[in-house]
Amino acid sequence: MRLFKFLPAGVLALVLAACGGNASEGTATADAATPAAAKTAVKTQKSPVIVLEAGQQLPVADGKLMVIDFNATWCGPCRKFAPHFDKVAEKYSSKAKFVSVDVDKLPQLAAMYGVQGIPTVIYISPDGTVDQSVGYMTEAEFDARVAGLLR
Repeated sequence: MRLFKFLPAGVLALVLAACGGNASEGTATADAATPAAAKTAVKTQKSPVIVLEAGQQLPVADGKLMVIDFNATWCGPCRKFAPHFDKVAEKYSSKAKFVSVDVDKLPQLAAMYGVQGIPTVIYISPDGTVDQSVGYMTEAEFDARVAGLLR
């Protein structure tokens, strides 16, 4: 079930335009070019990013900033942003929790946070303040945003 079948047609067009517009741009090419050894190495590496699967809930923030990346596997800007999210998560993992949410796997969570375009990053401060960024960000832009919220 896709989140987007619940959105009005105009919003869906905006979402698809923001994400490269072509849902058929899957990761088959990237996956075919990735050696099997590299895939195995990635799976065994411990990442500071918590990837939520269908049916899972957000982890407890433990008094830290919670940074949630709402994305989809078919979204070009989401795939381009993912390495930036991972690098910044490594840098700030002791000060914040980083979570990746595929909107196709957890549409209810995306709806709960009002996600209408992807990539969307939601920032939840320990005091409960919620902020967001919509669209692709460079690593420097994302790093600056997280650093600013950790002050």
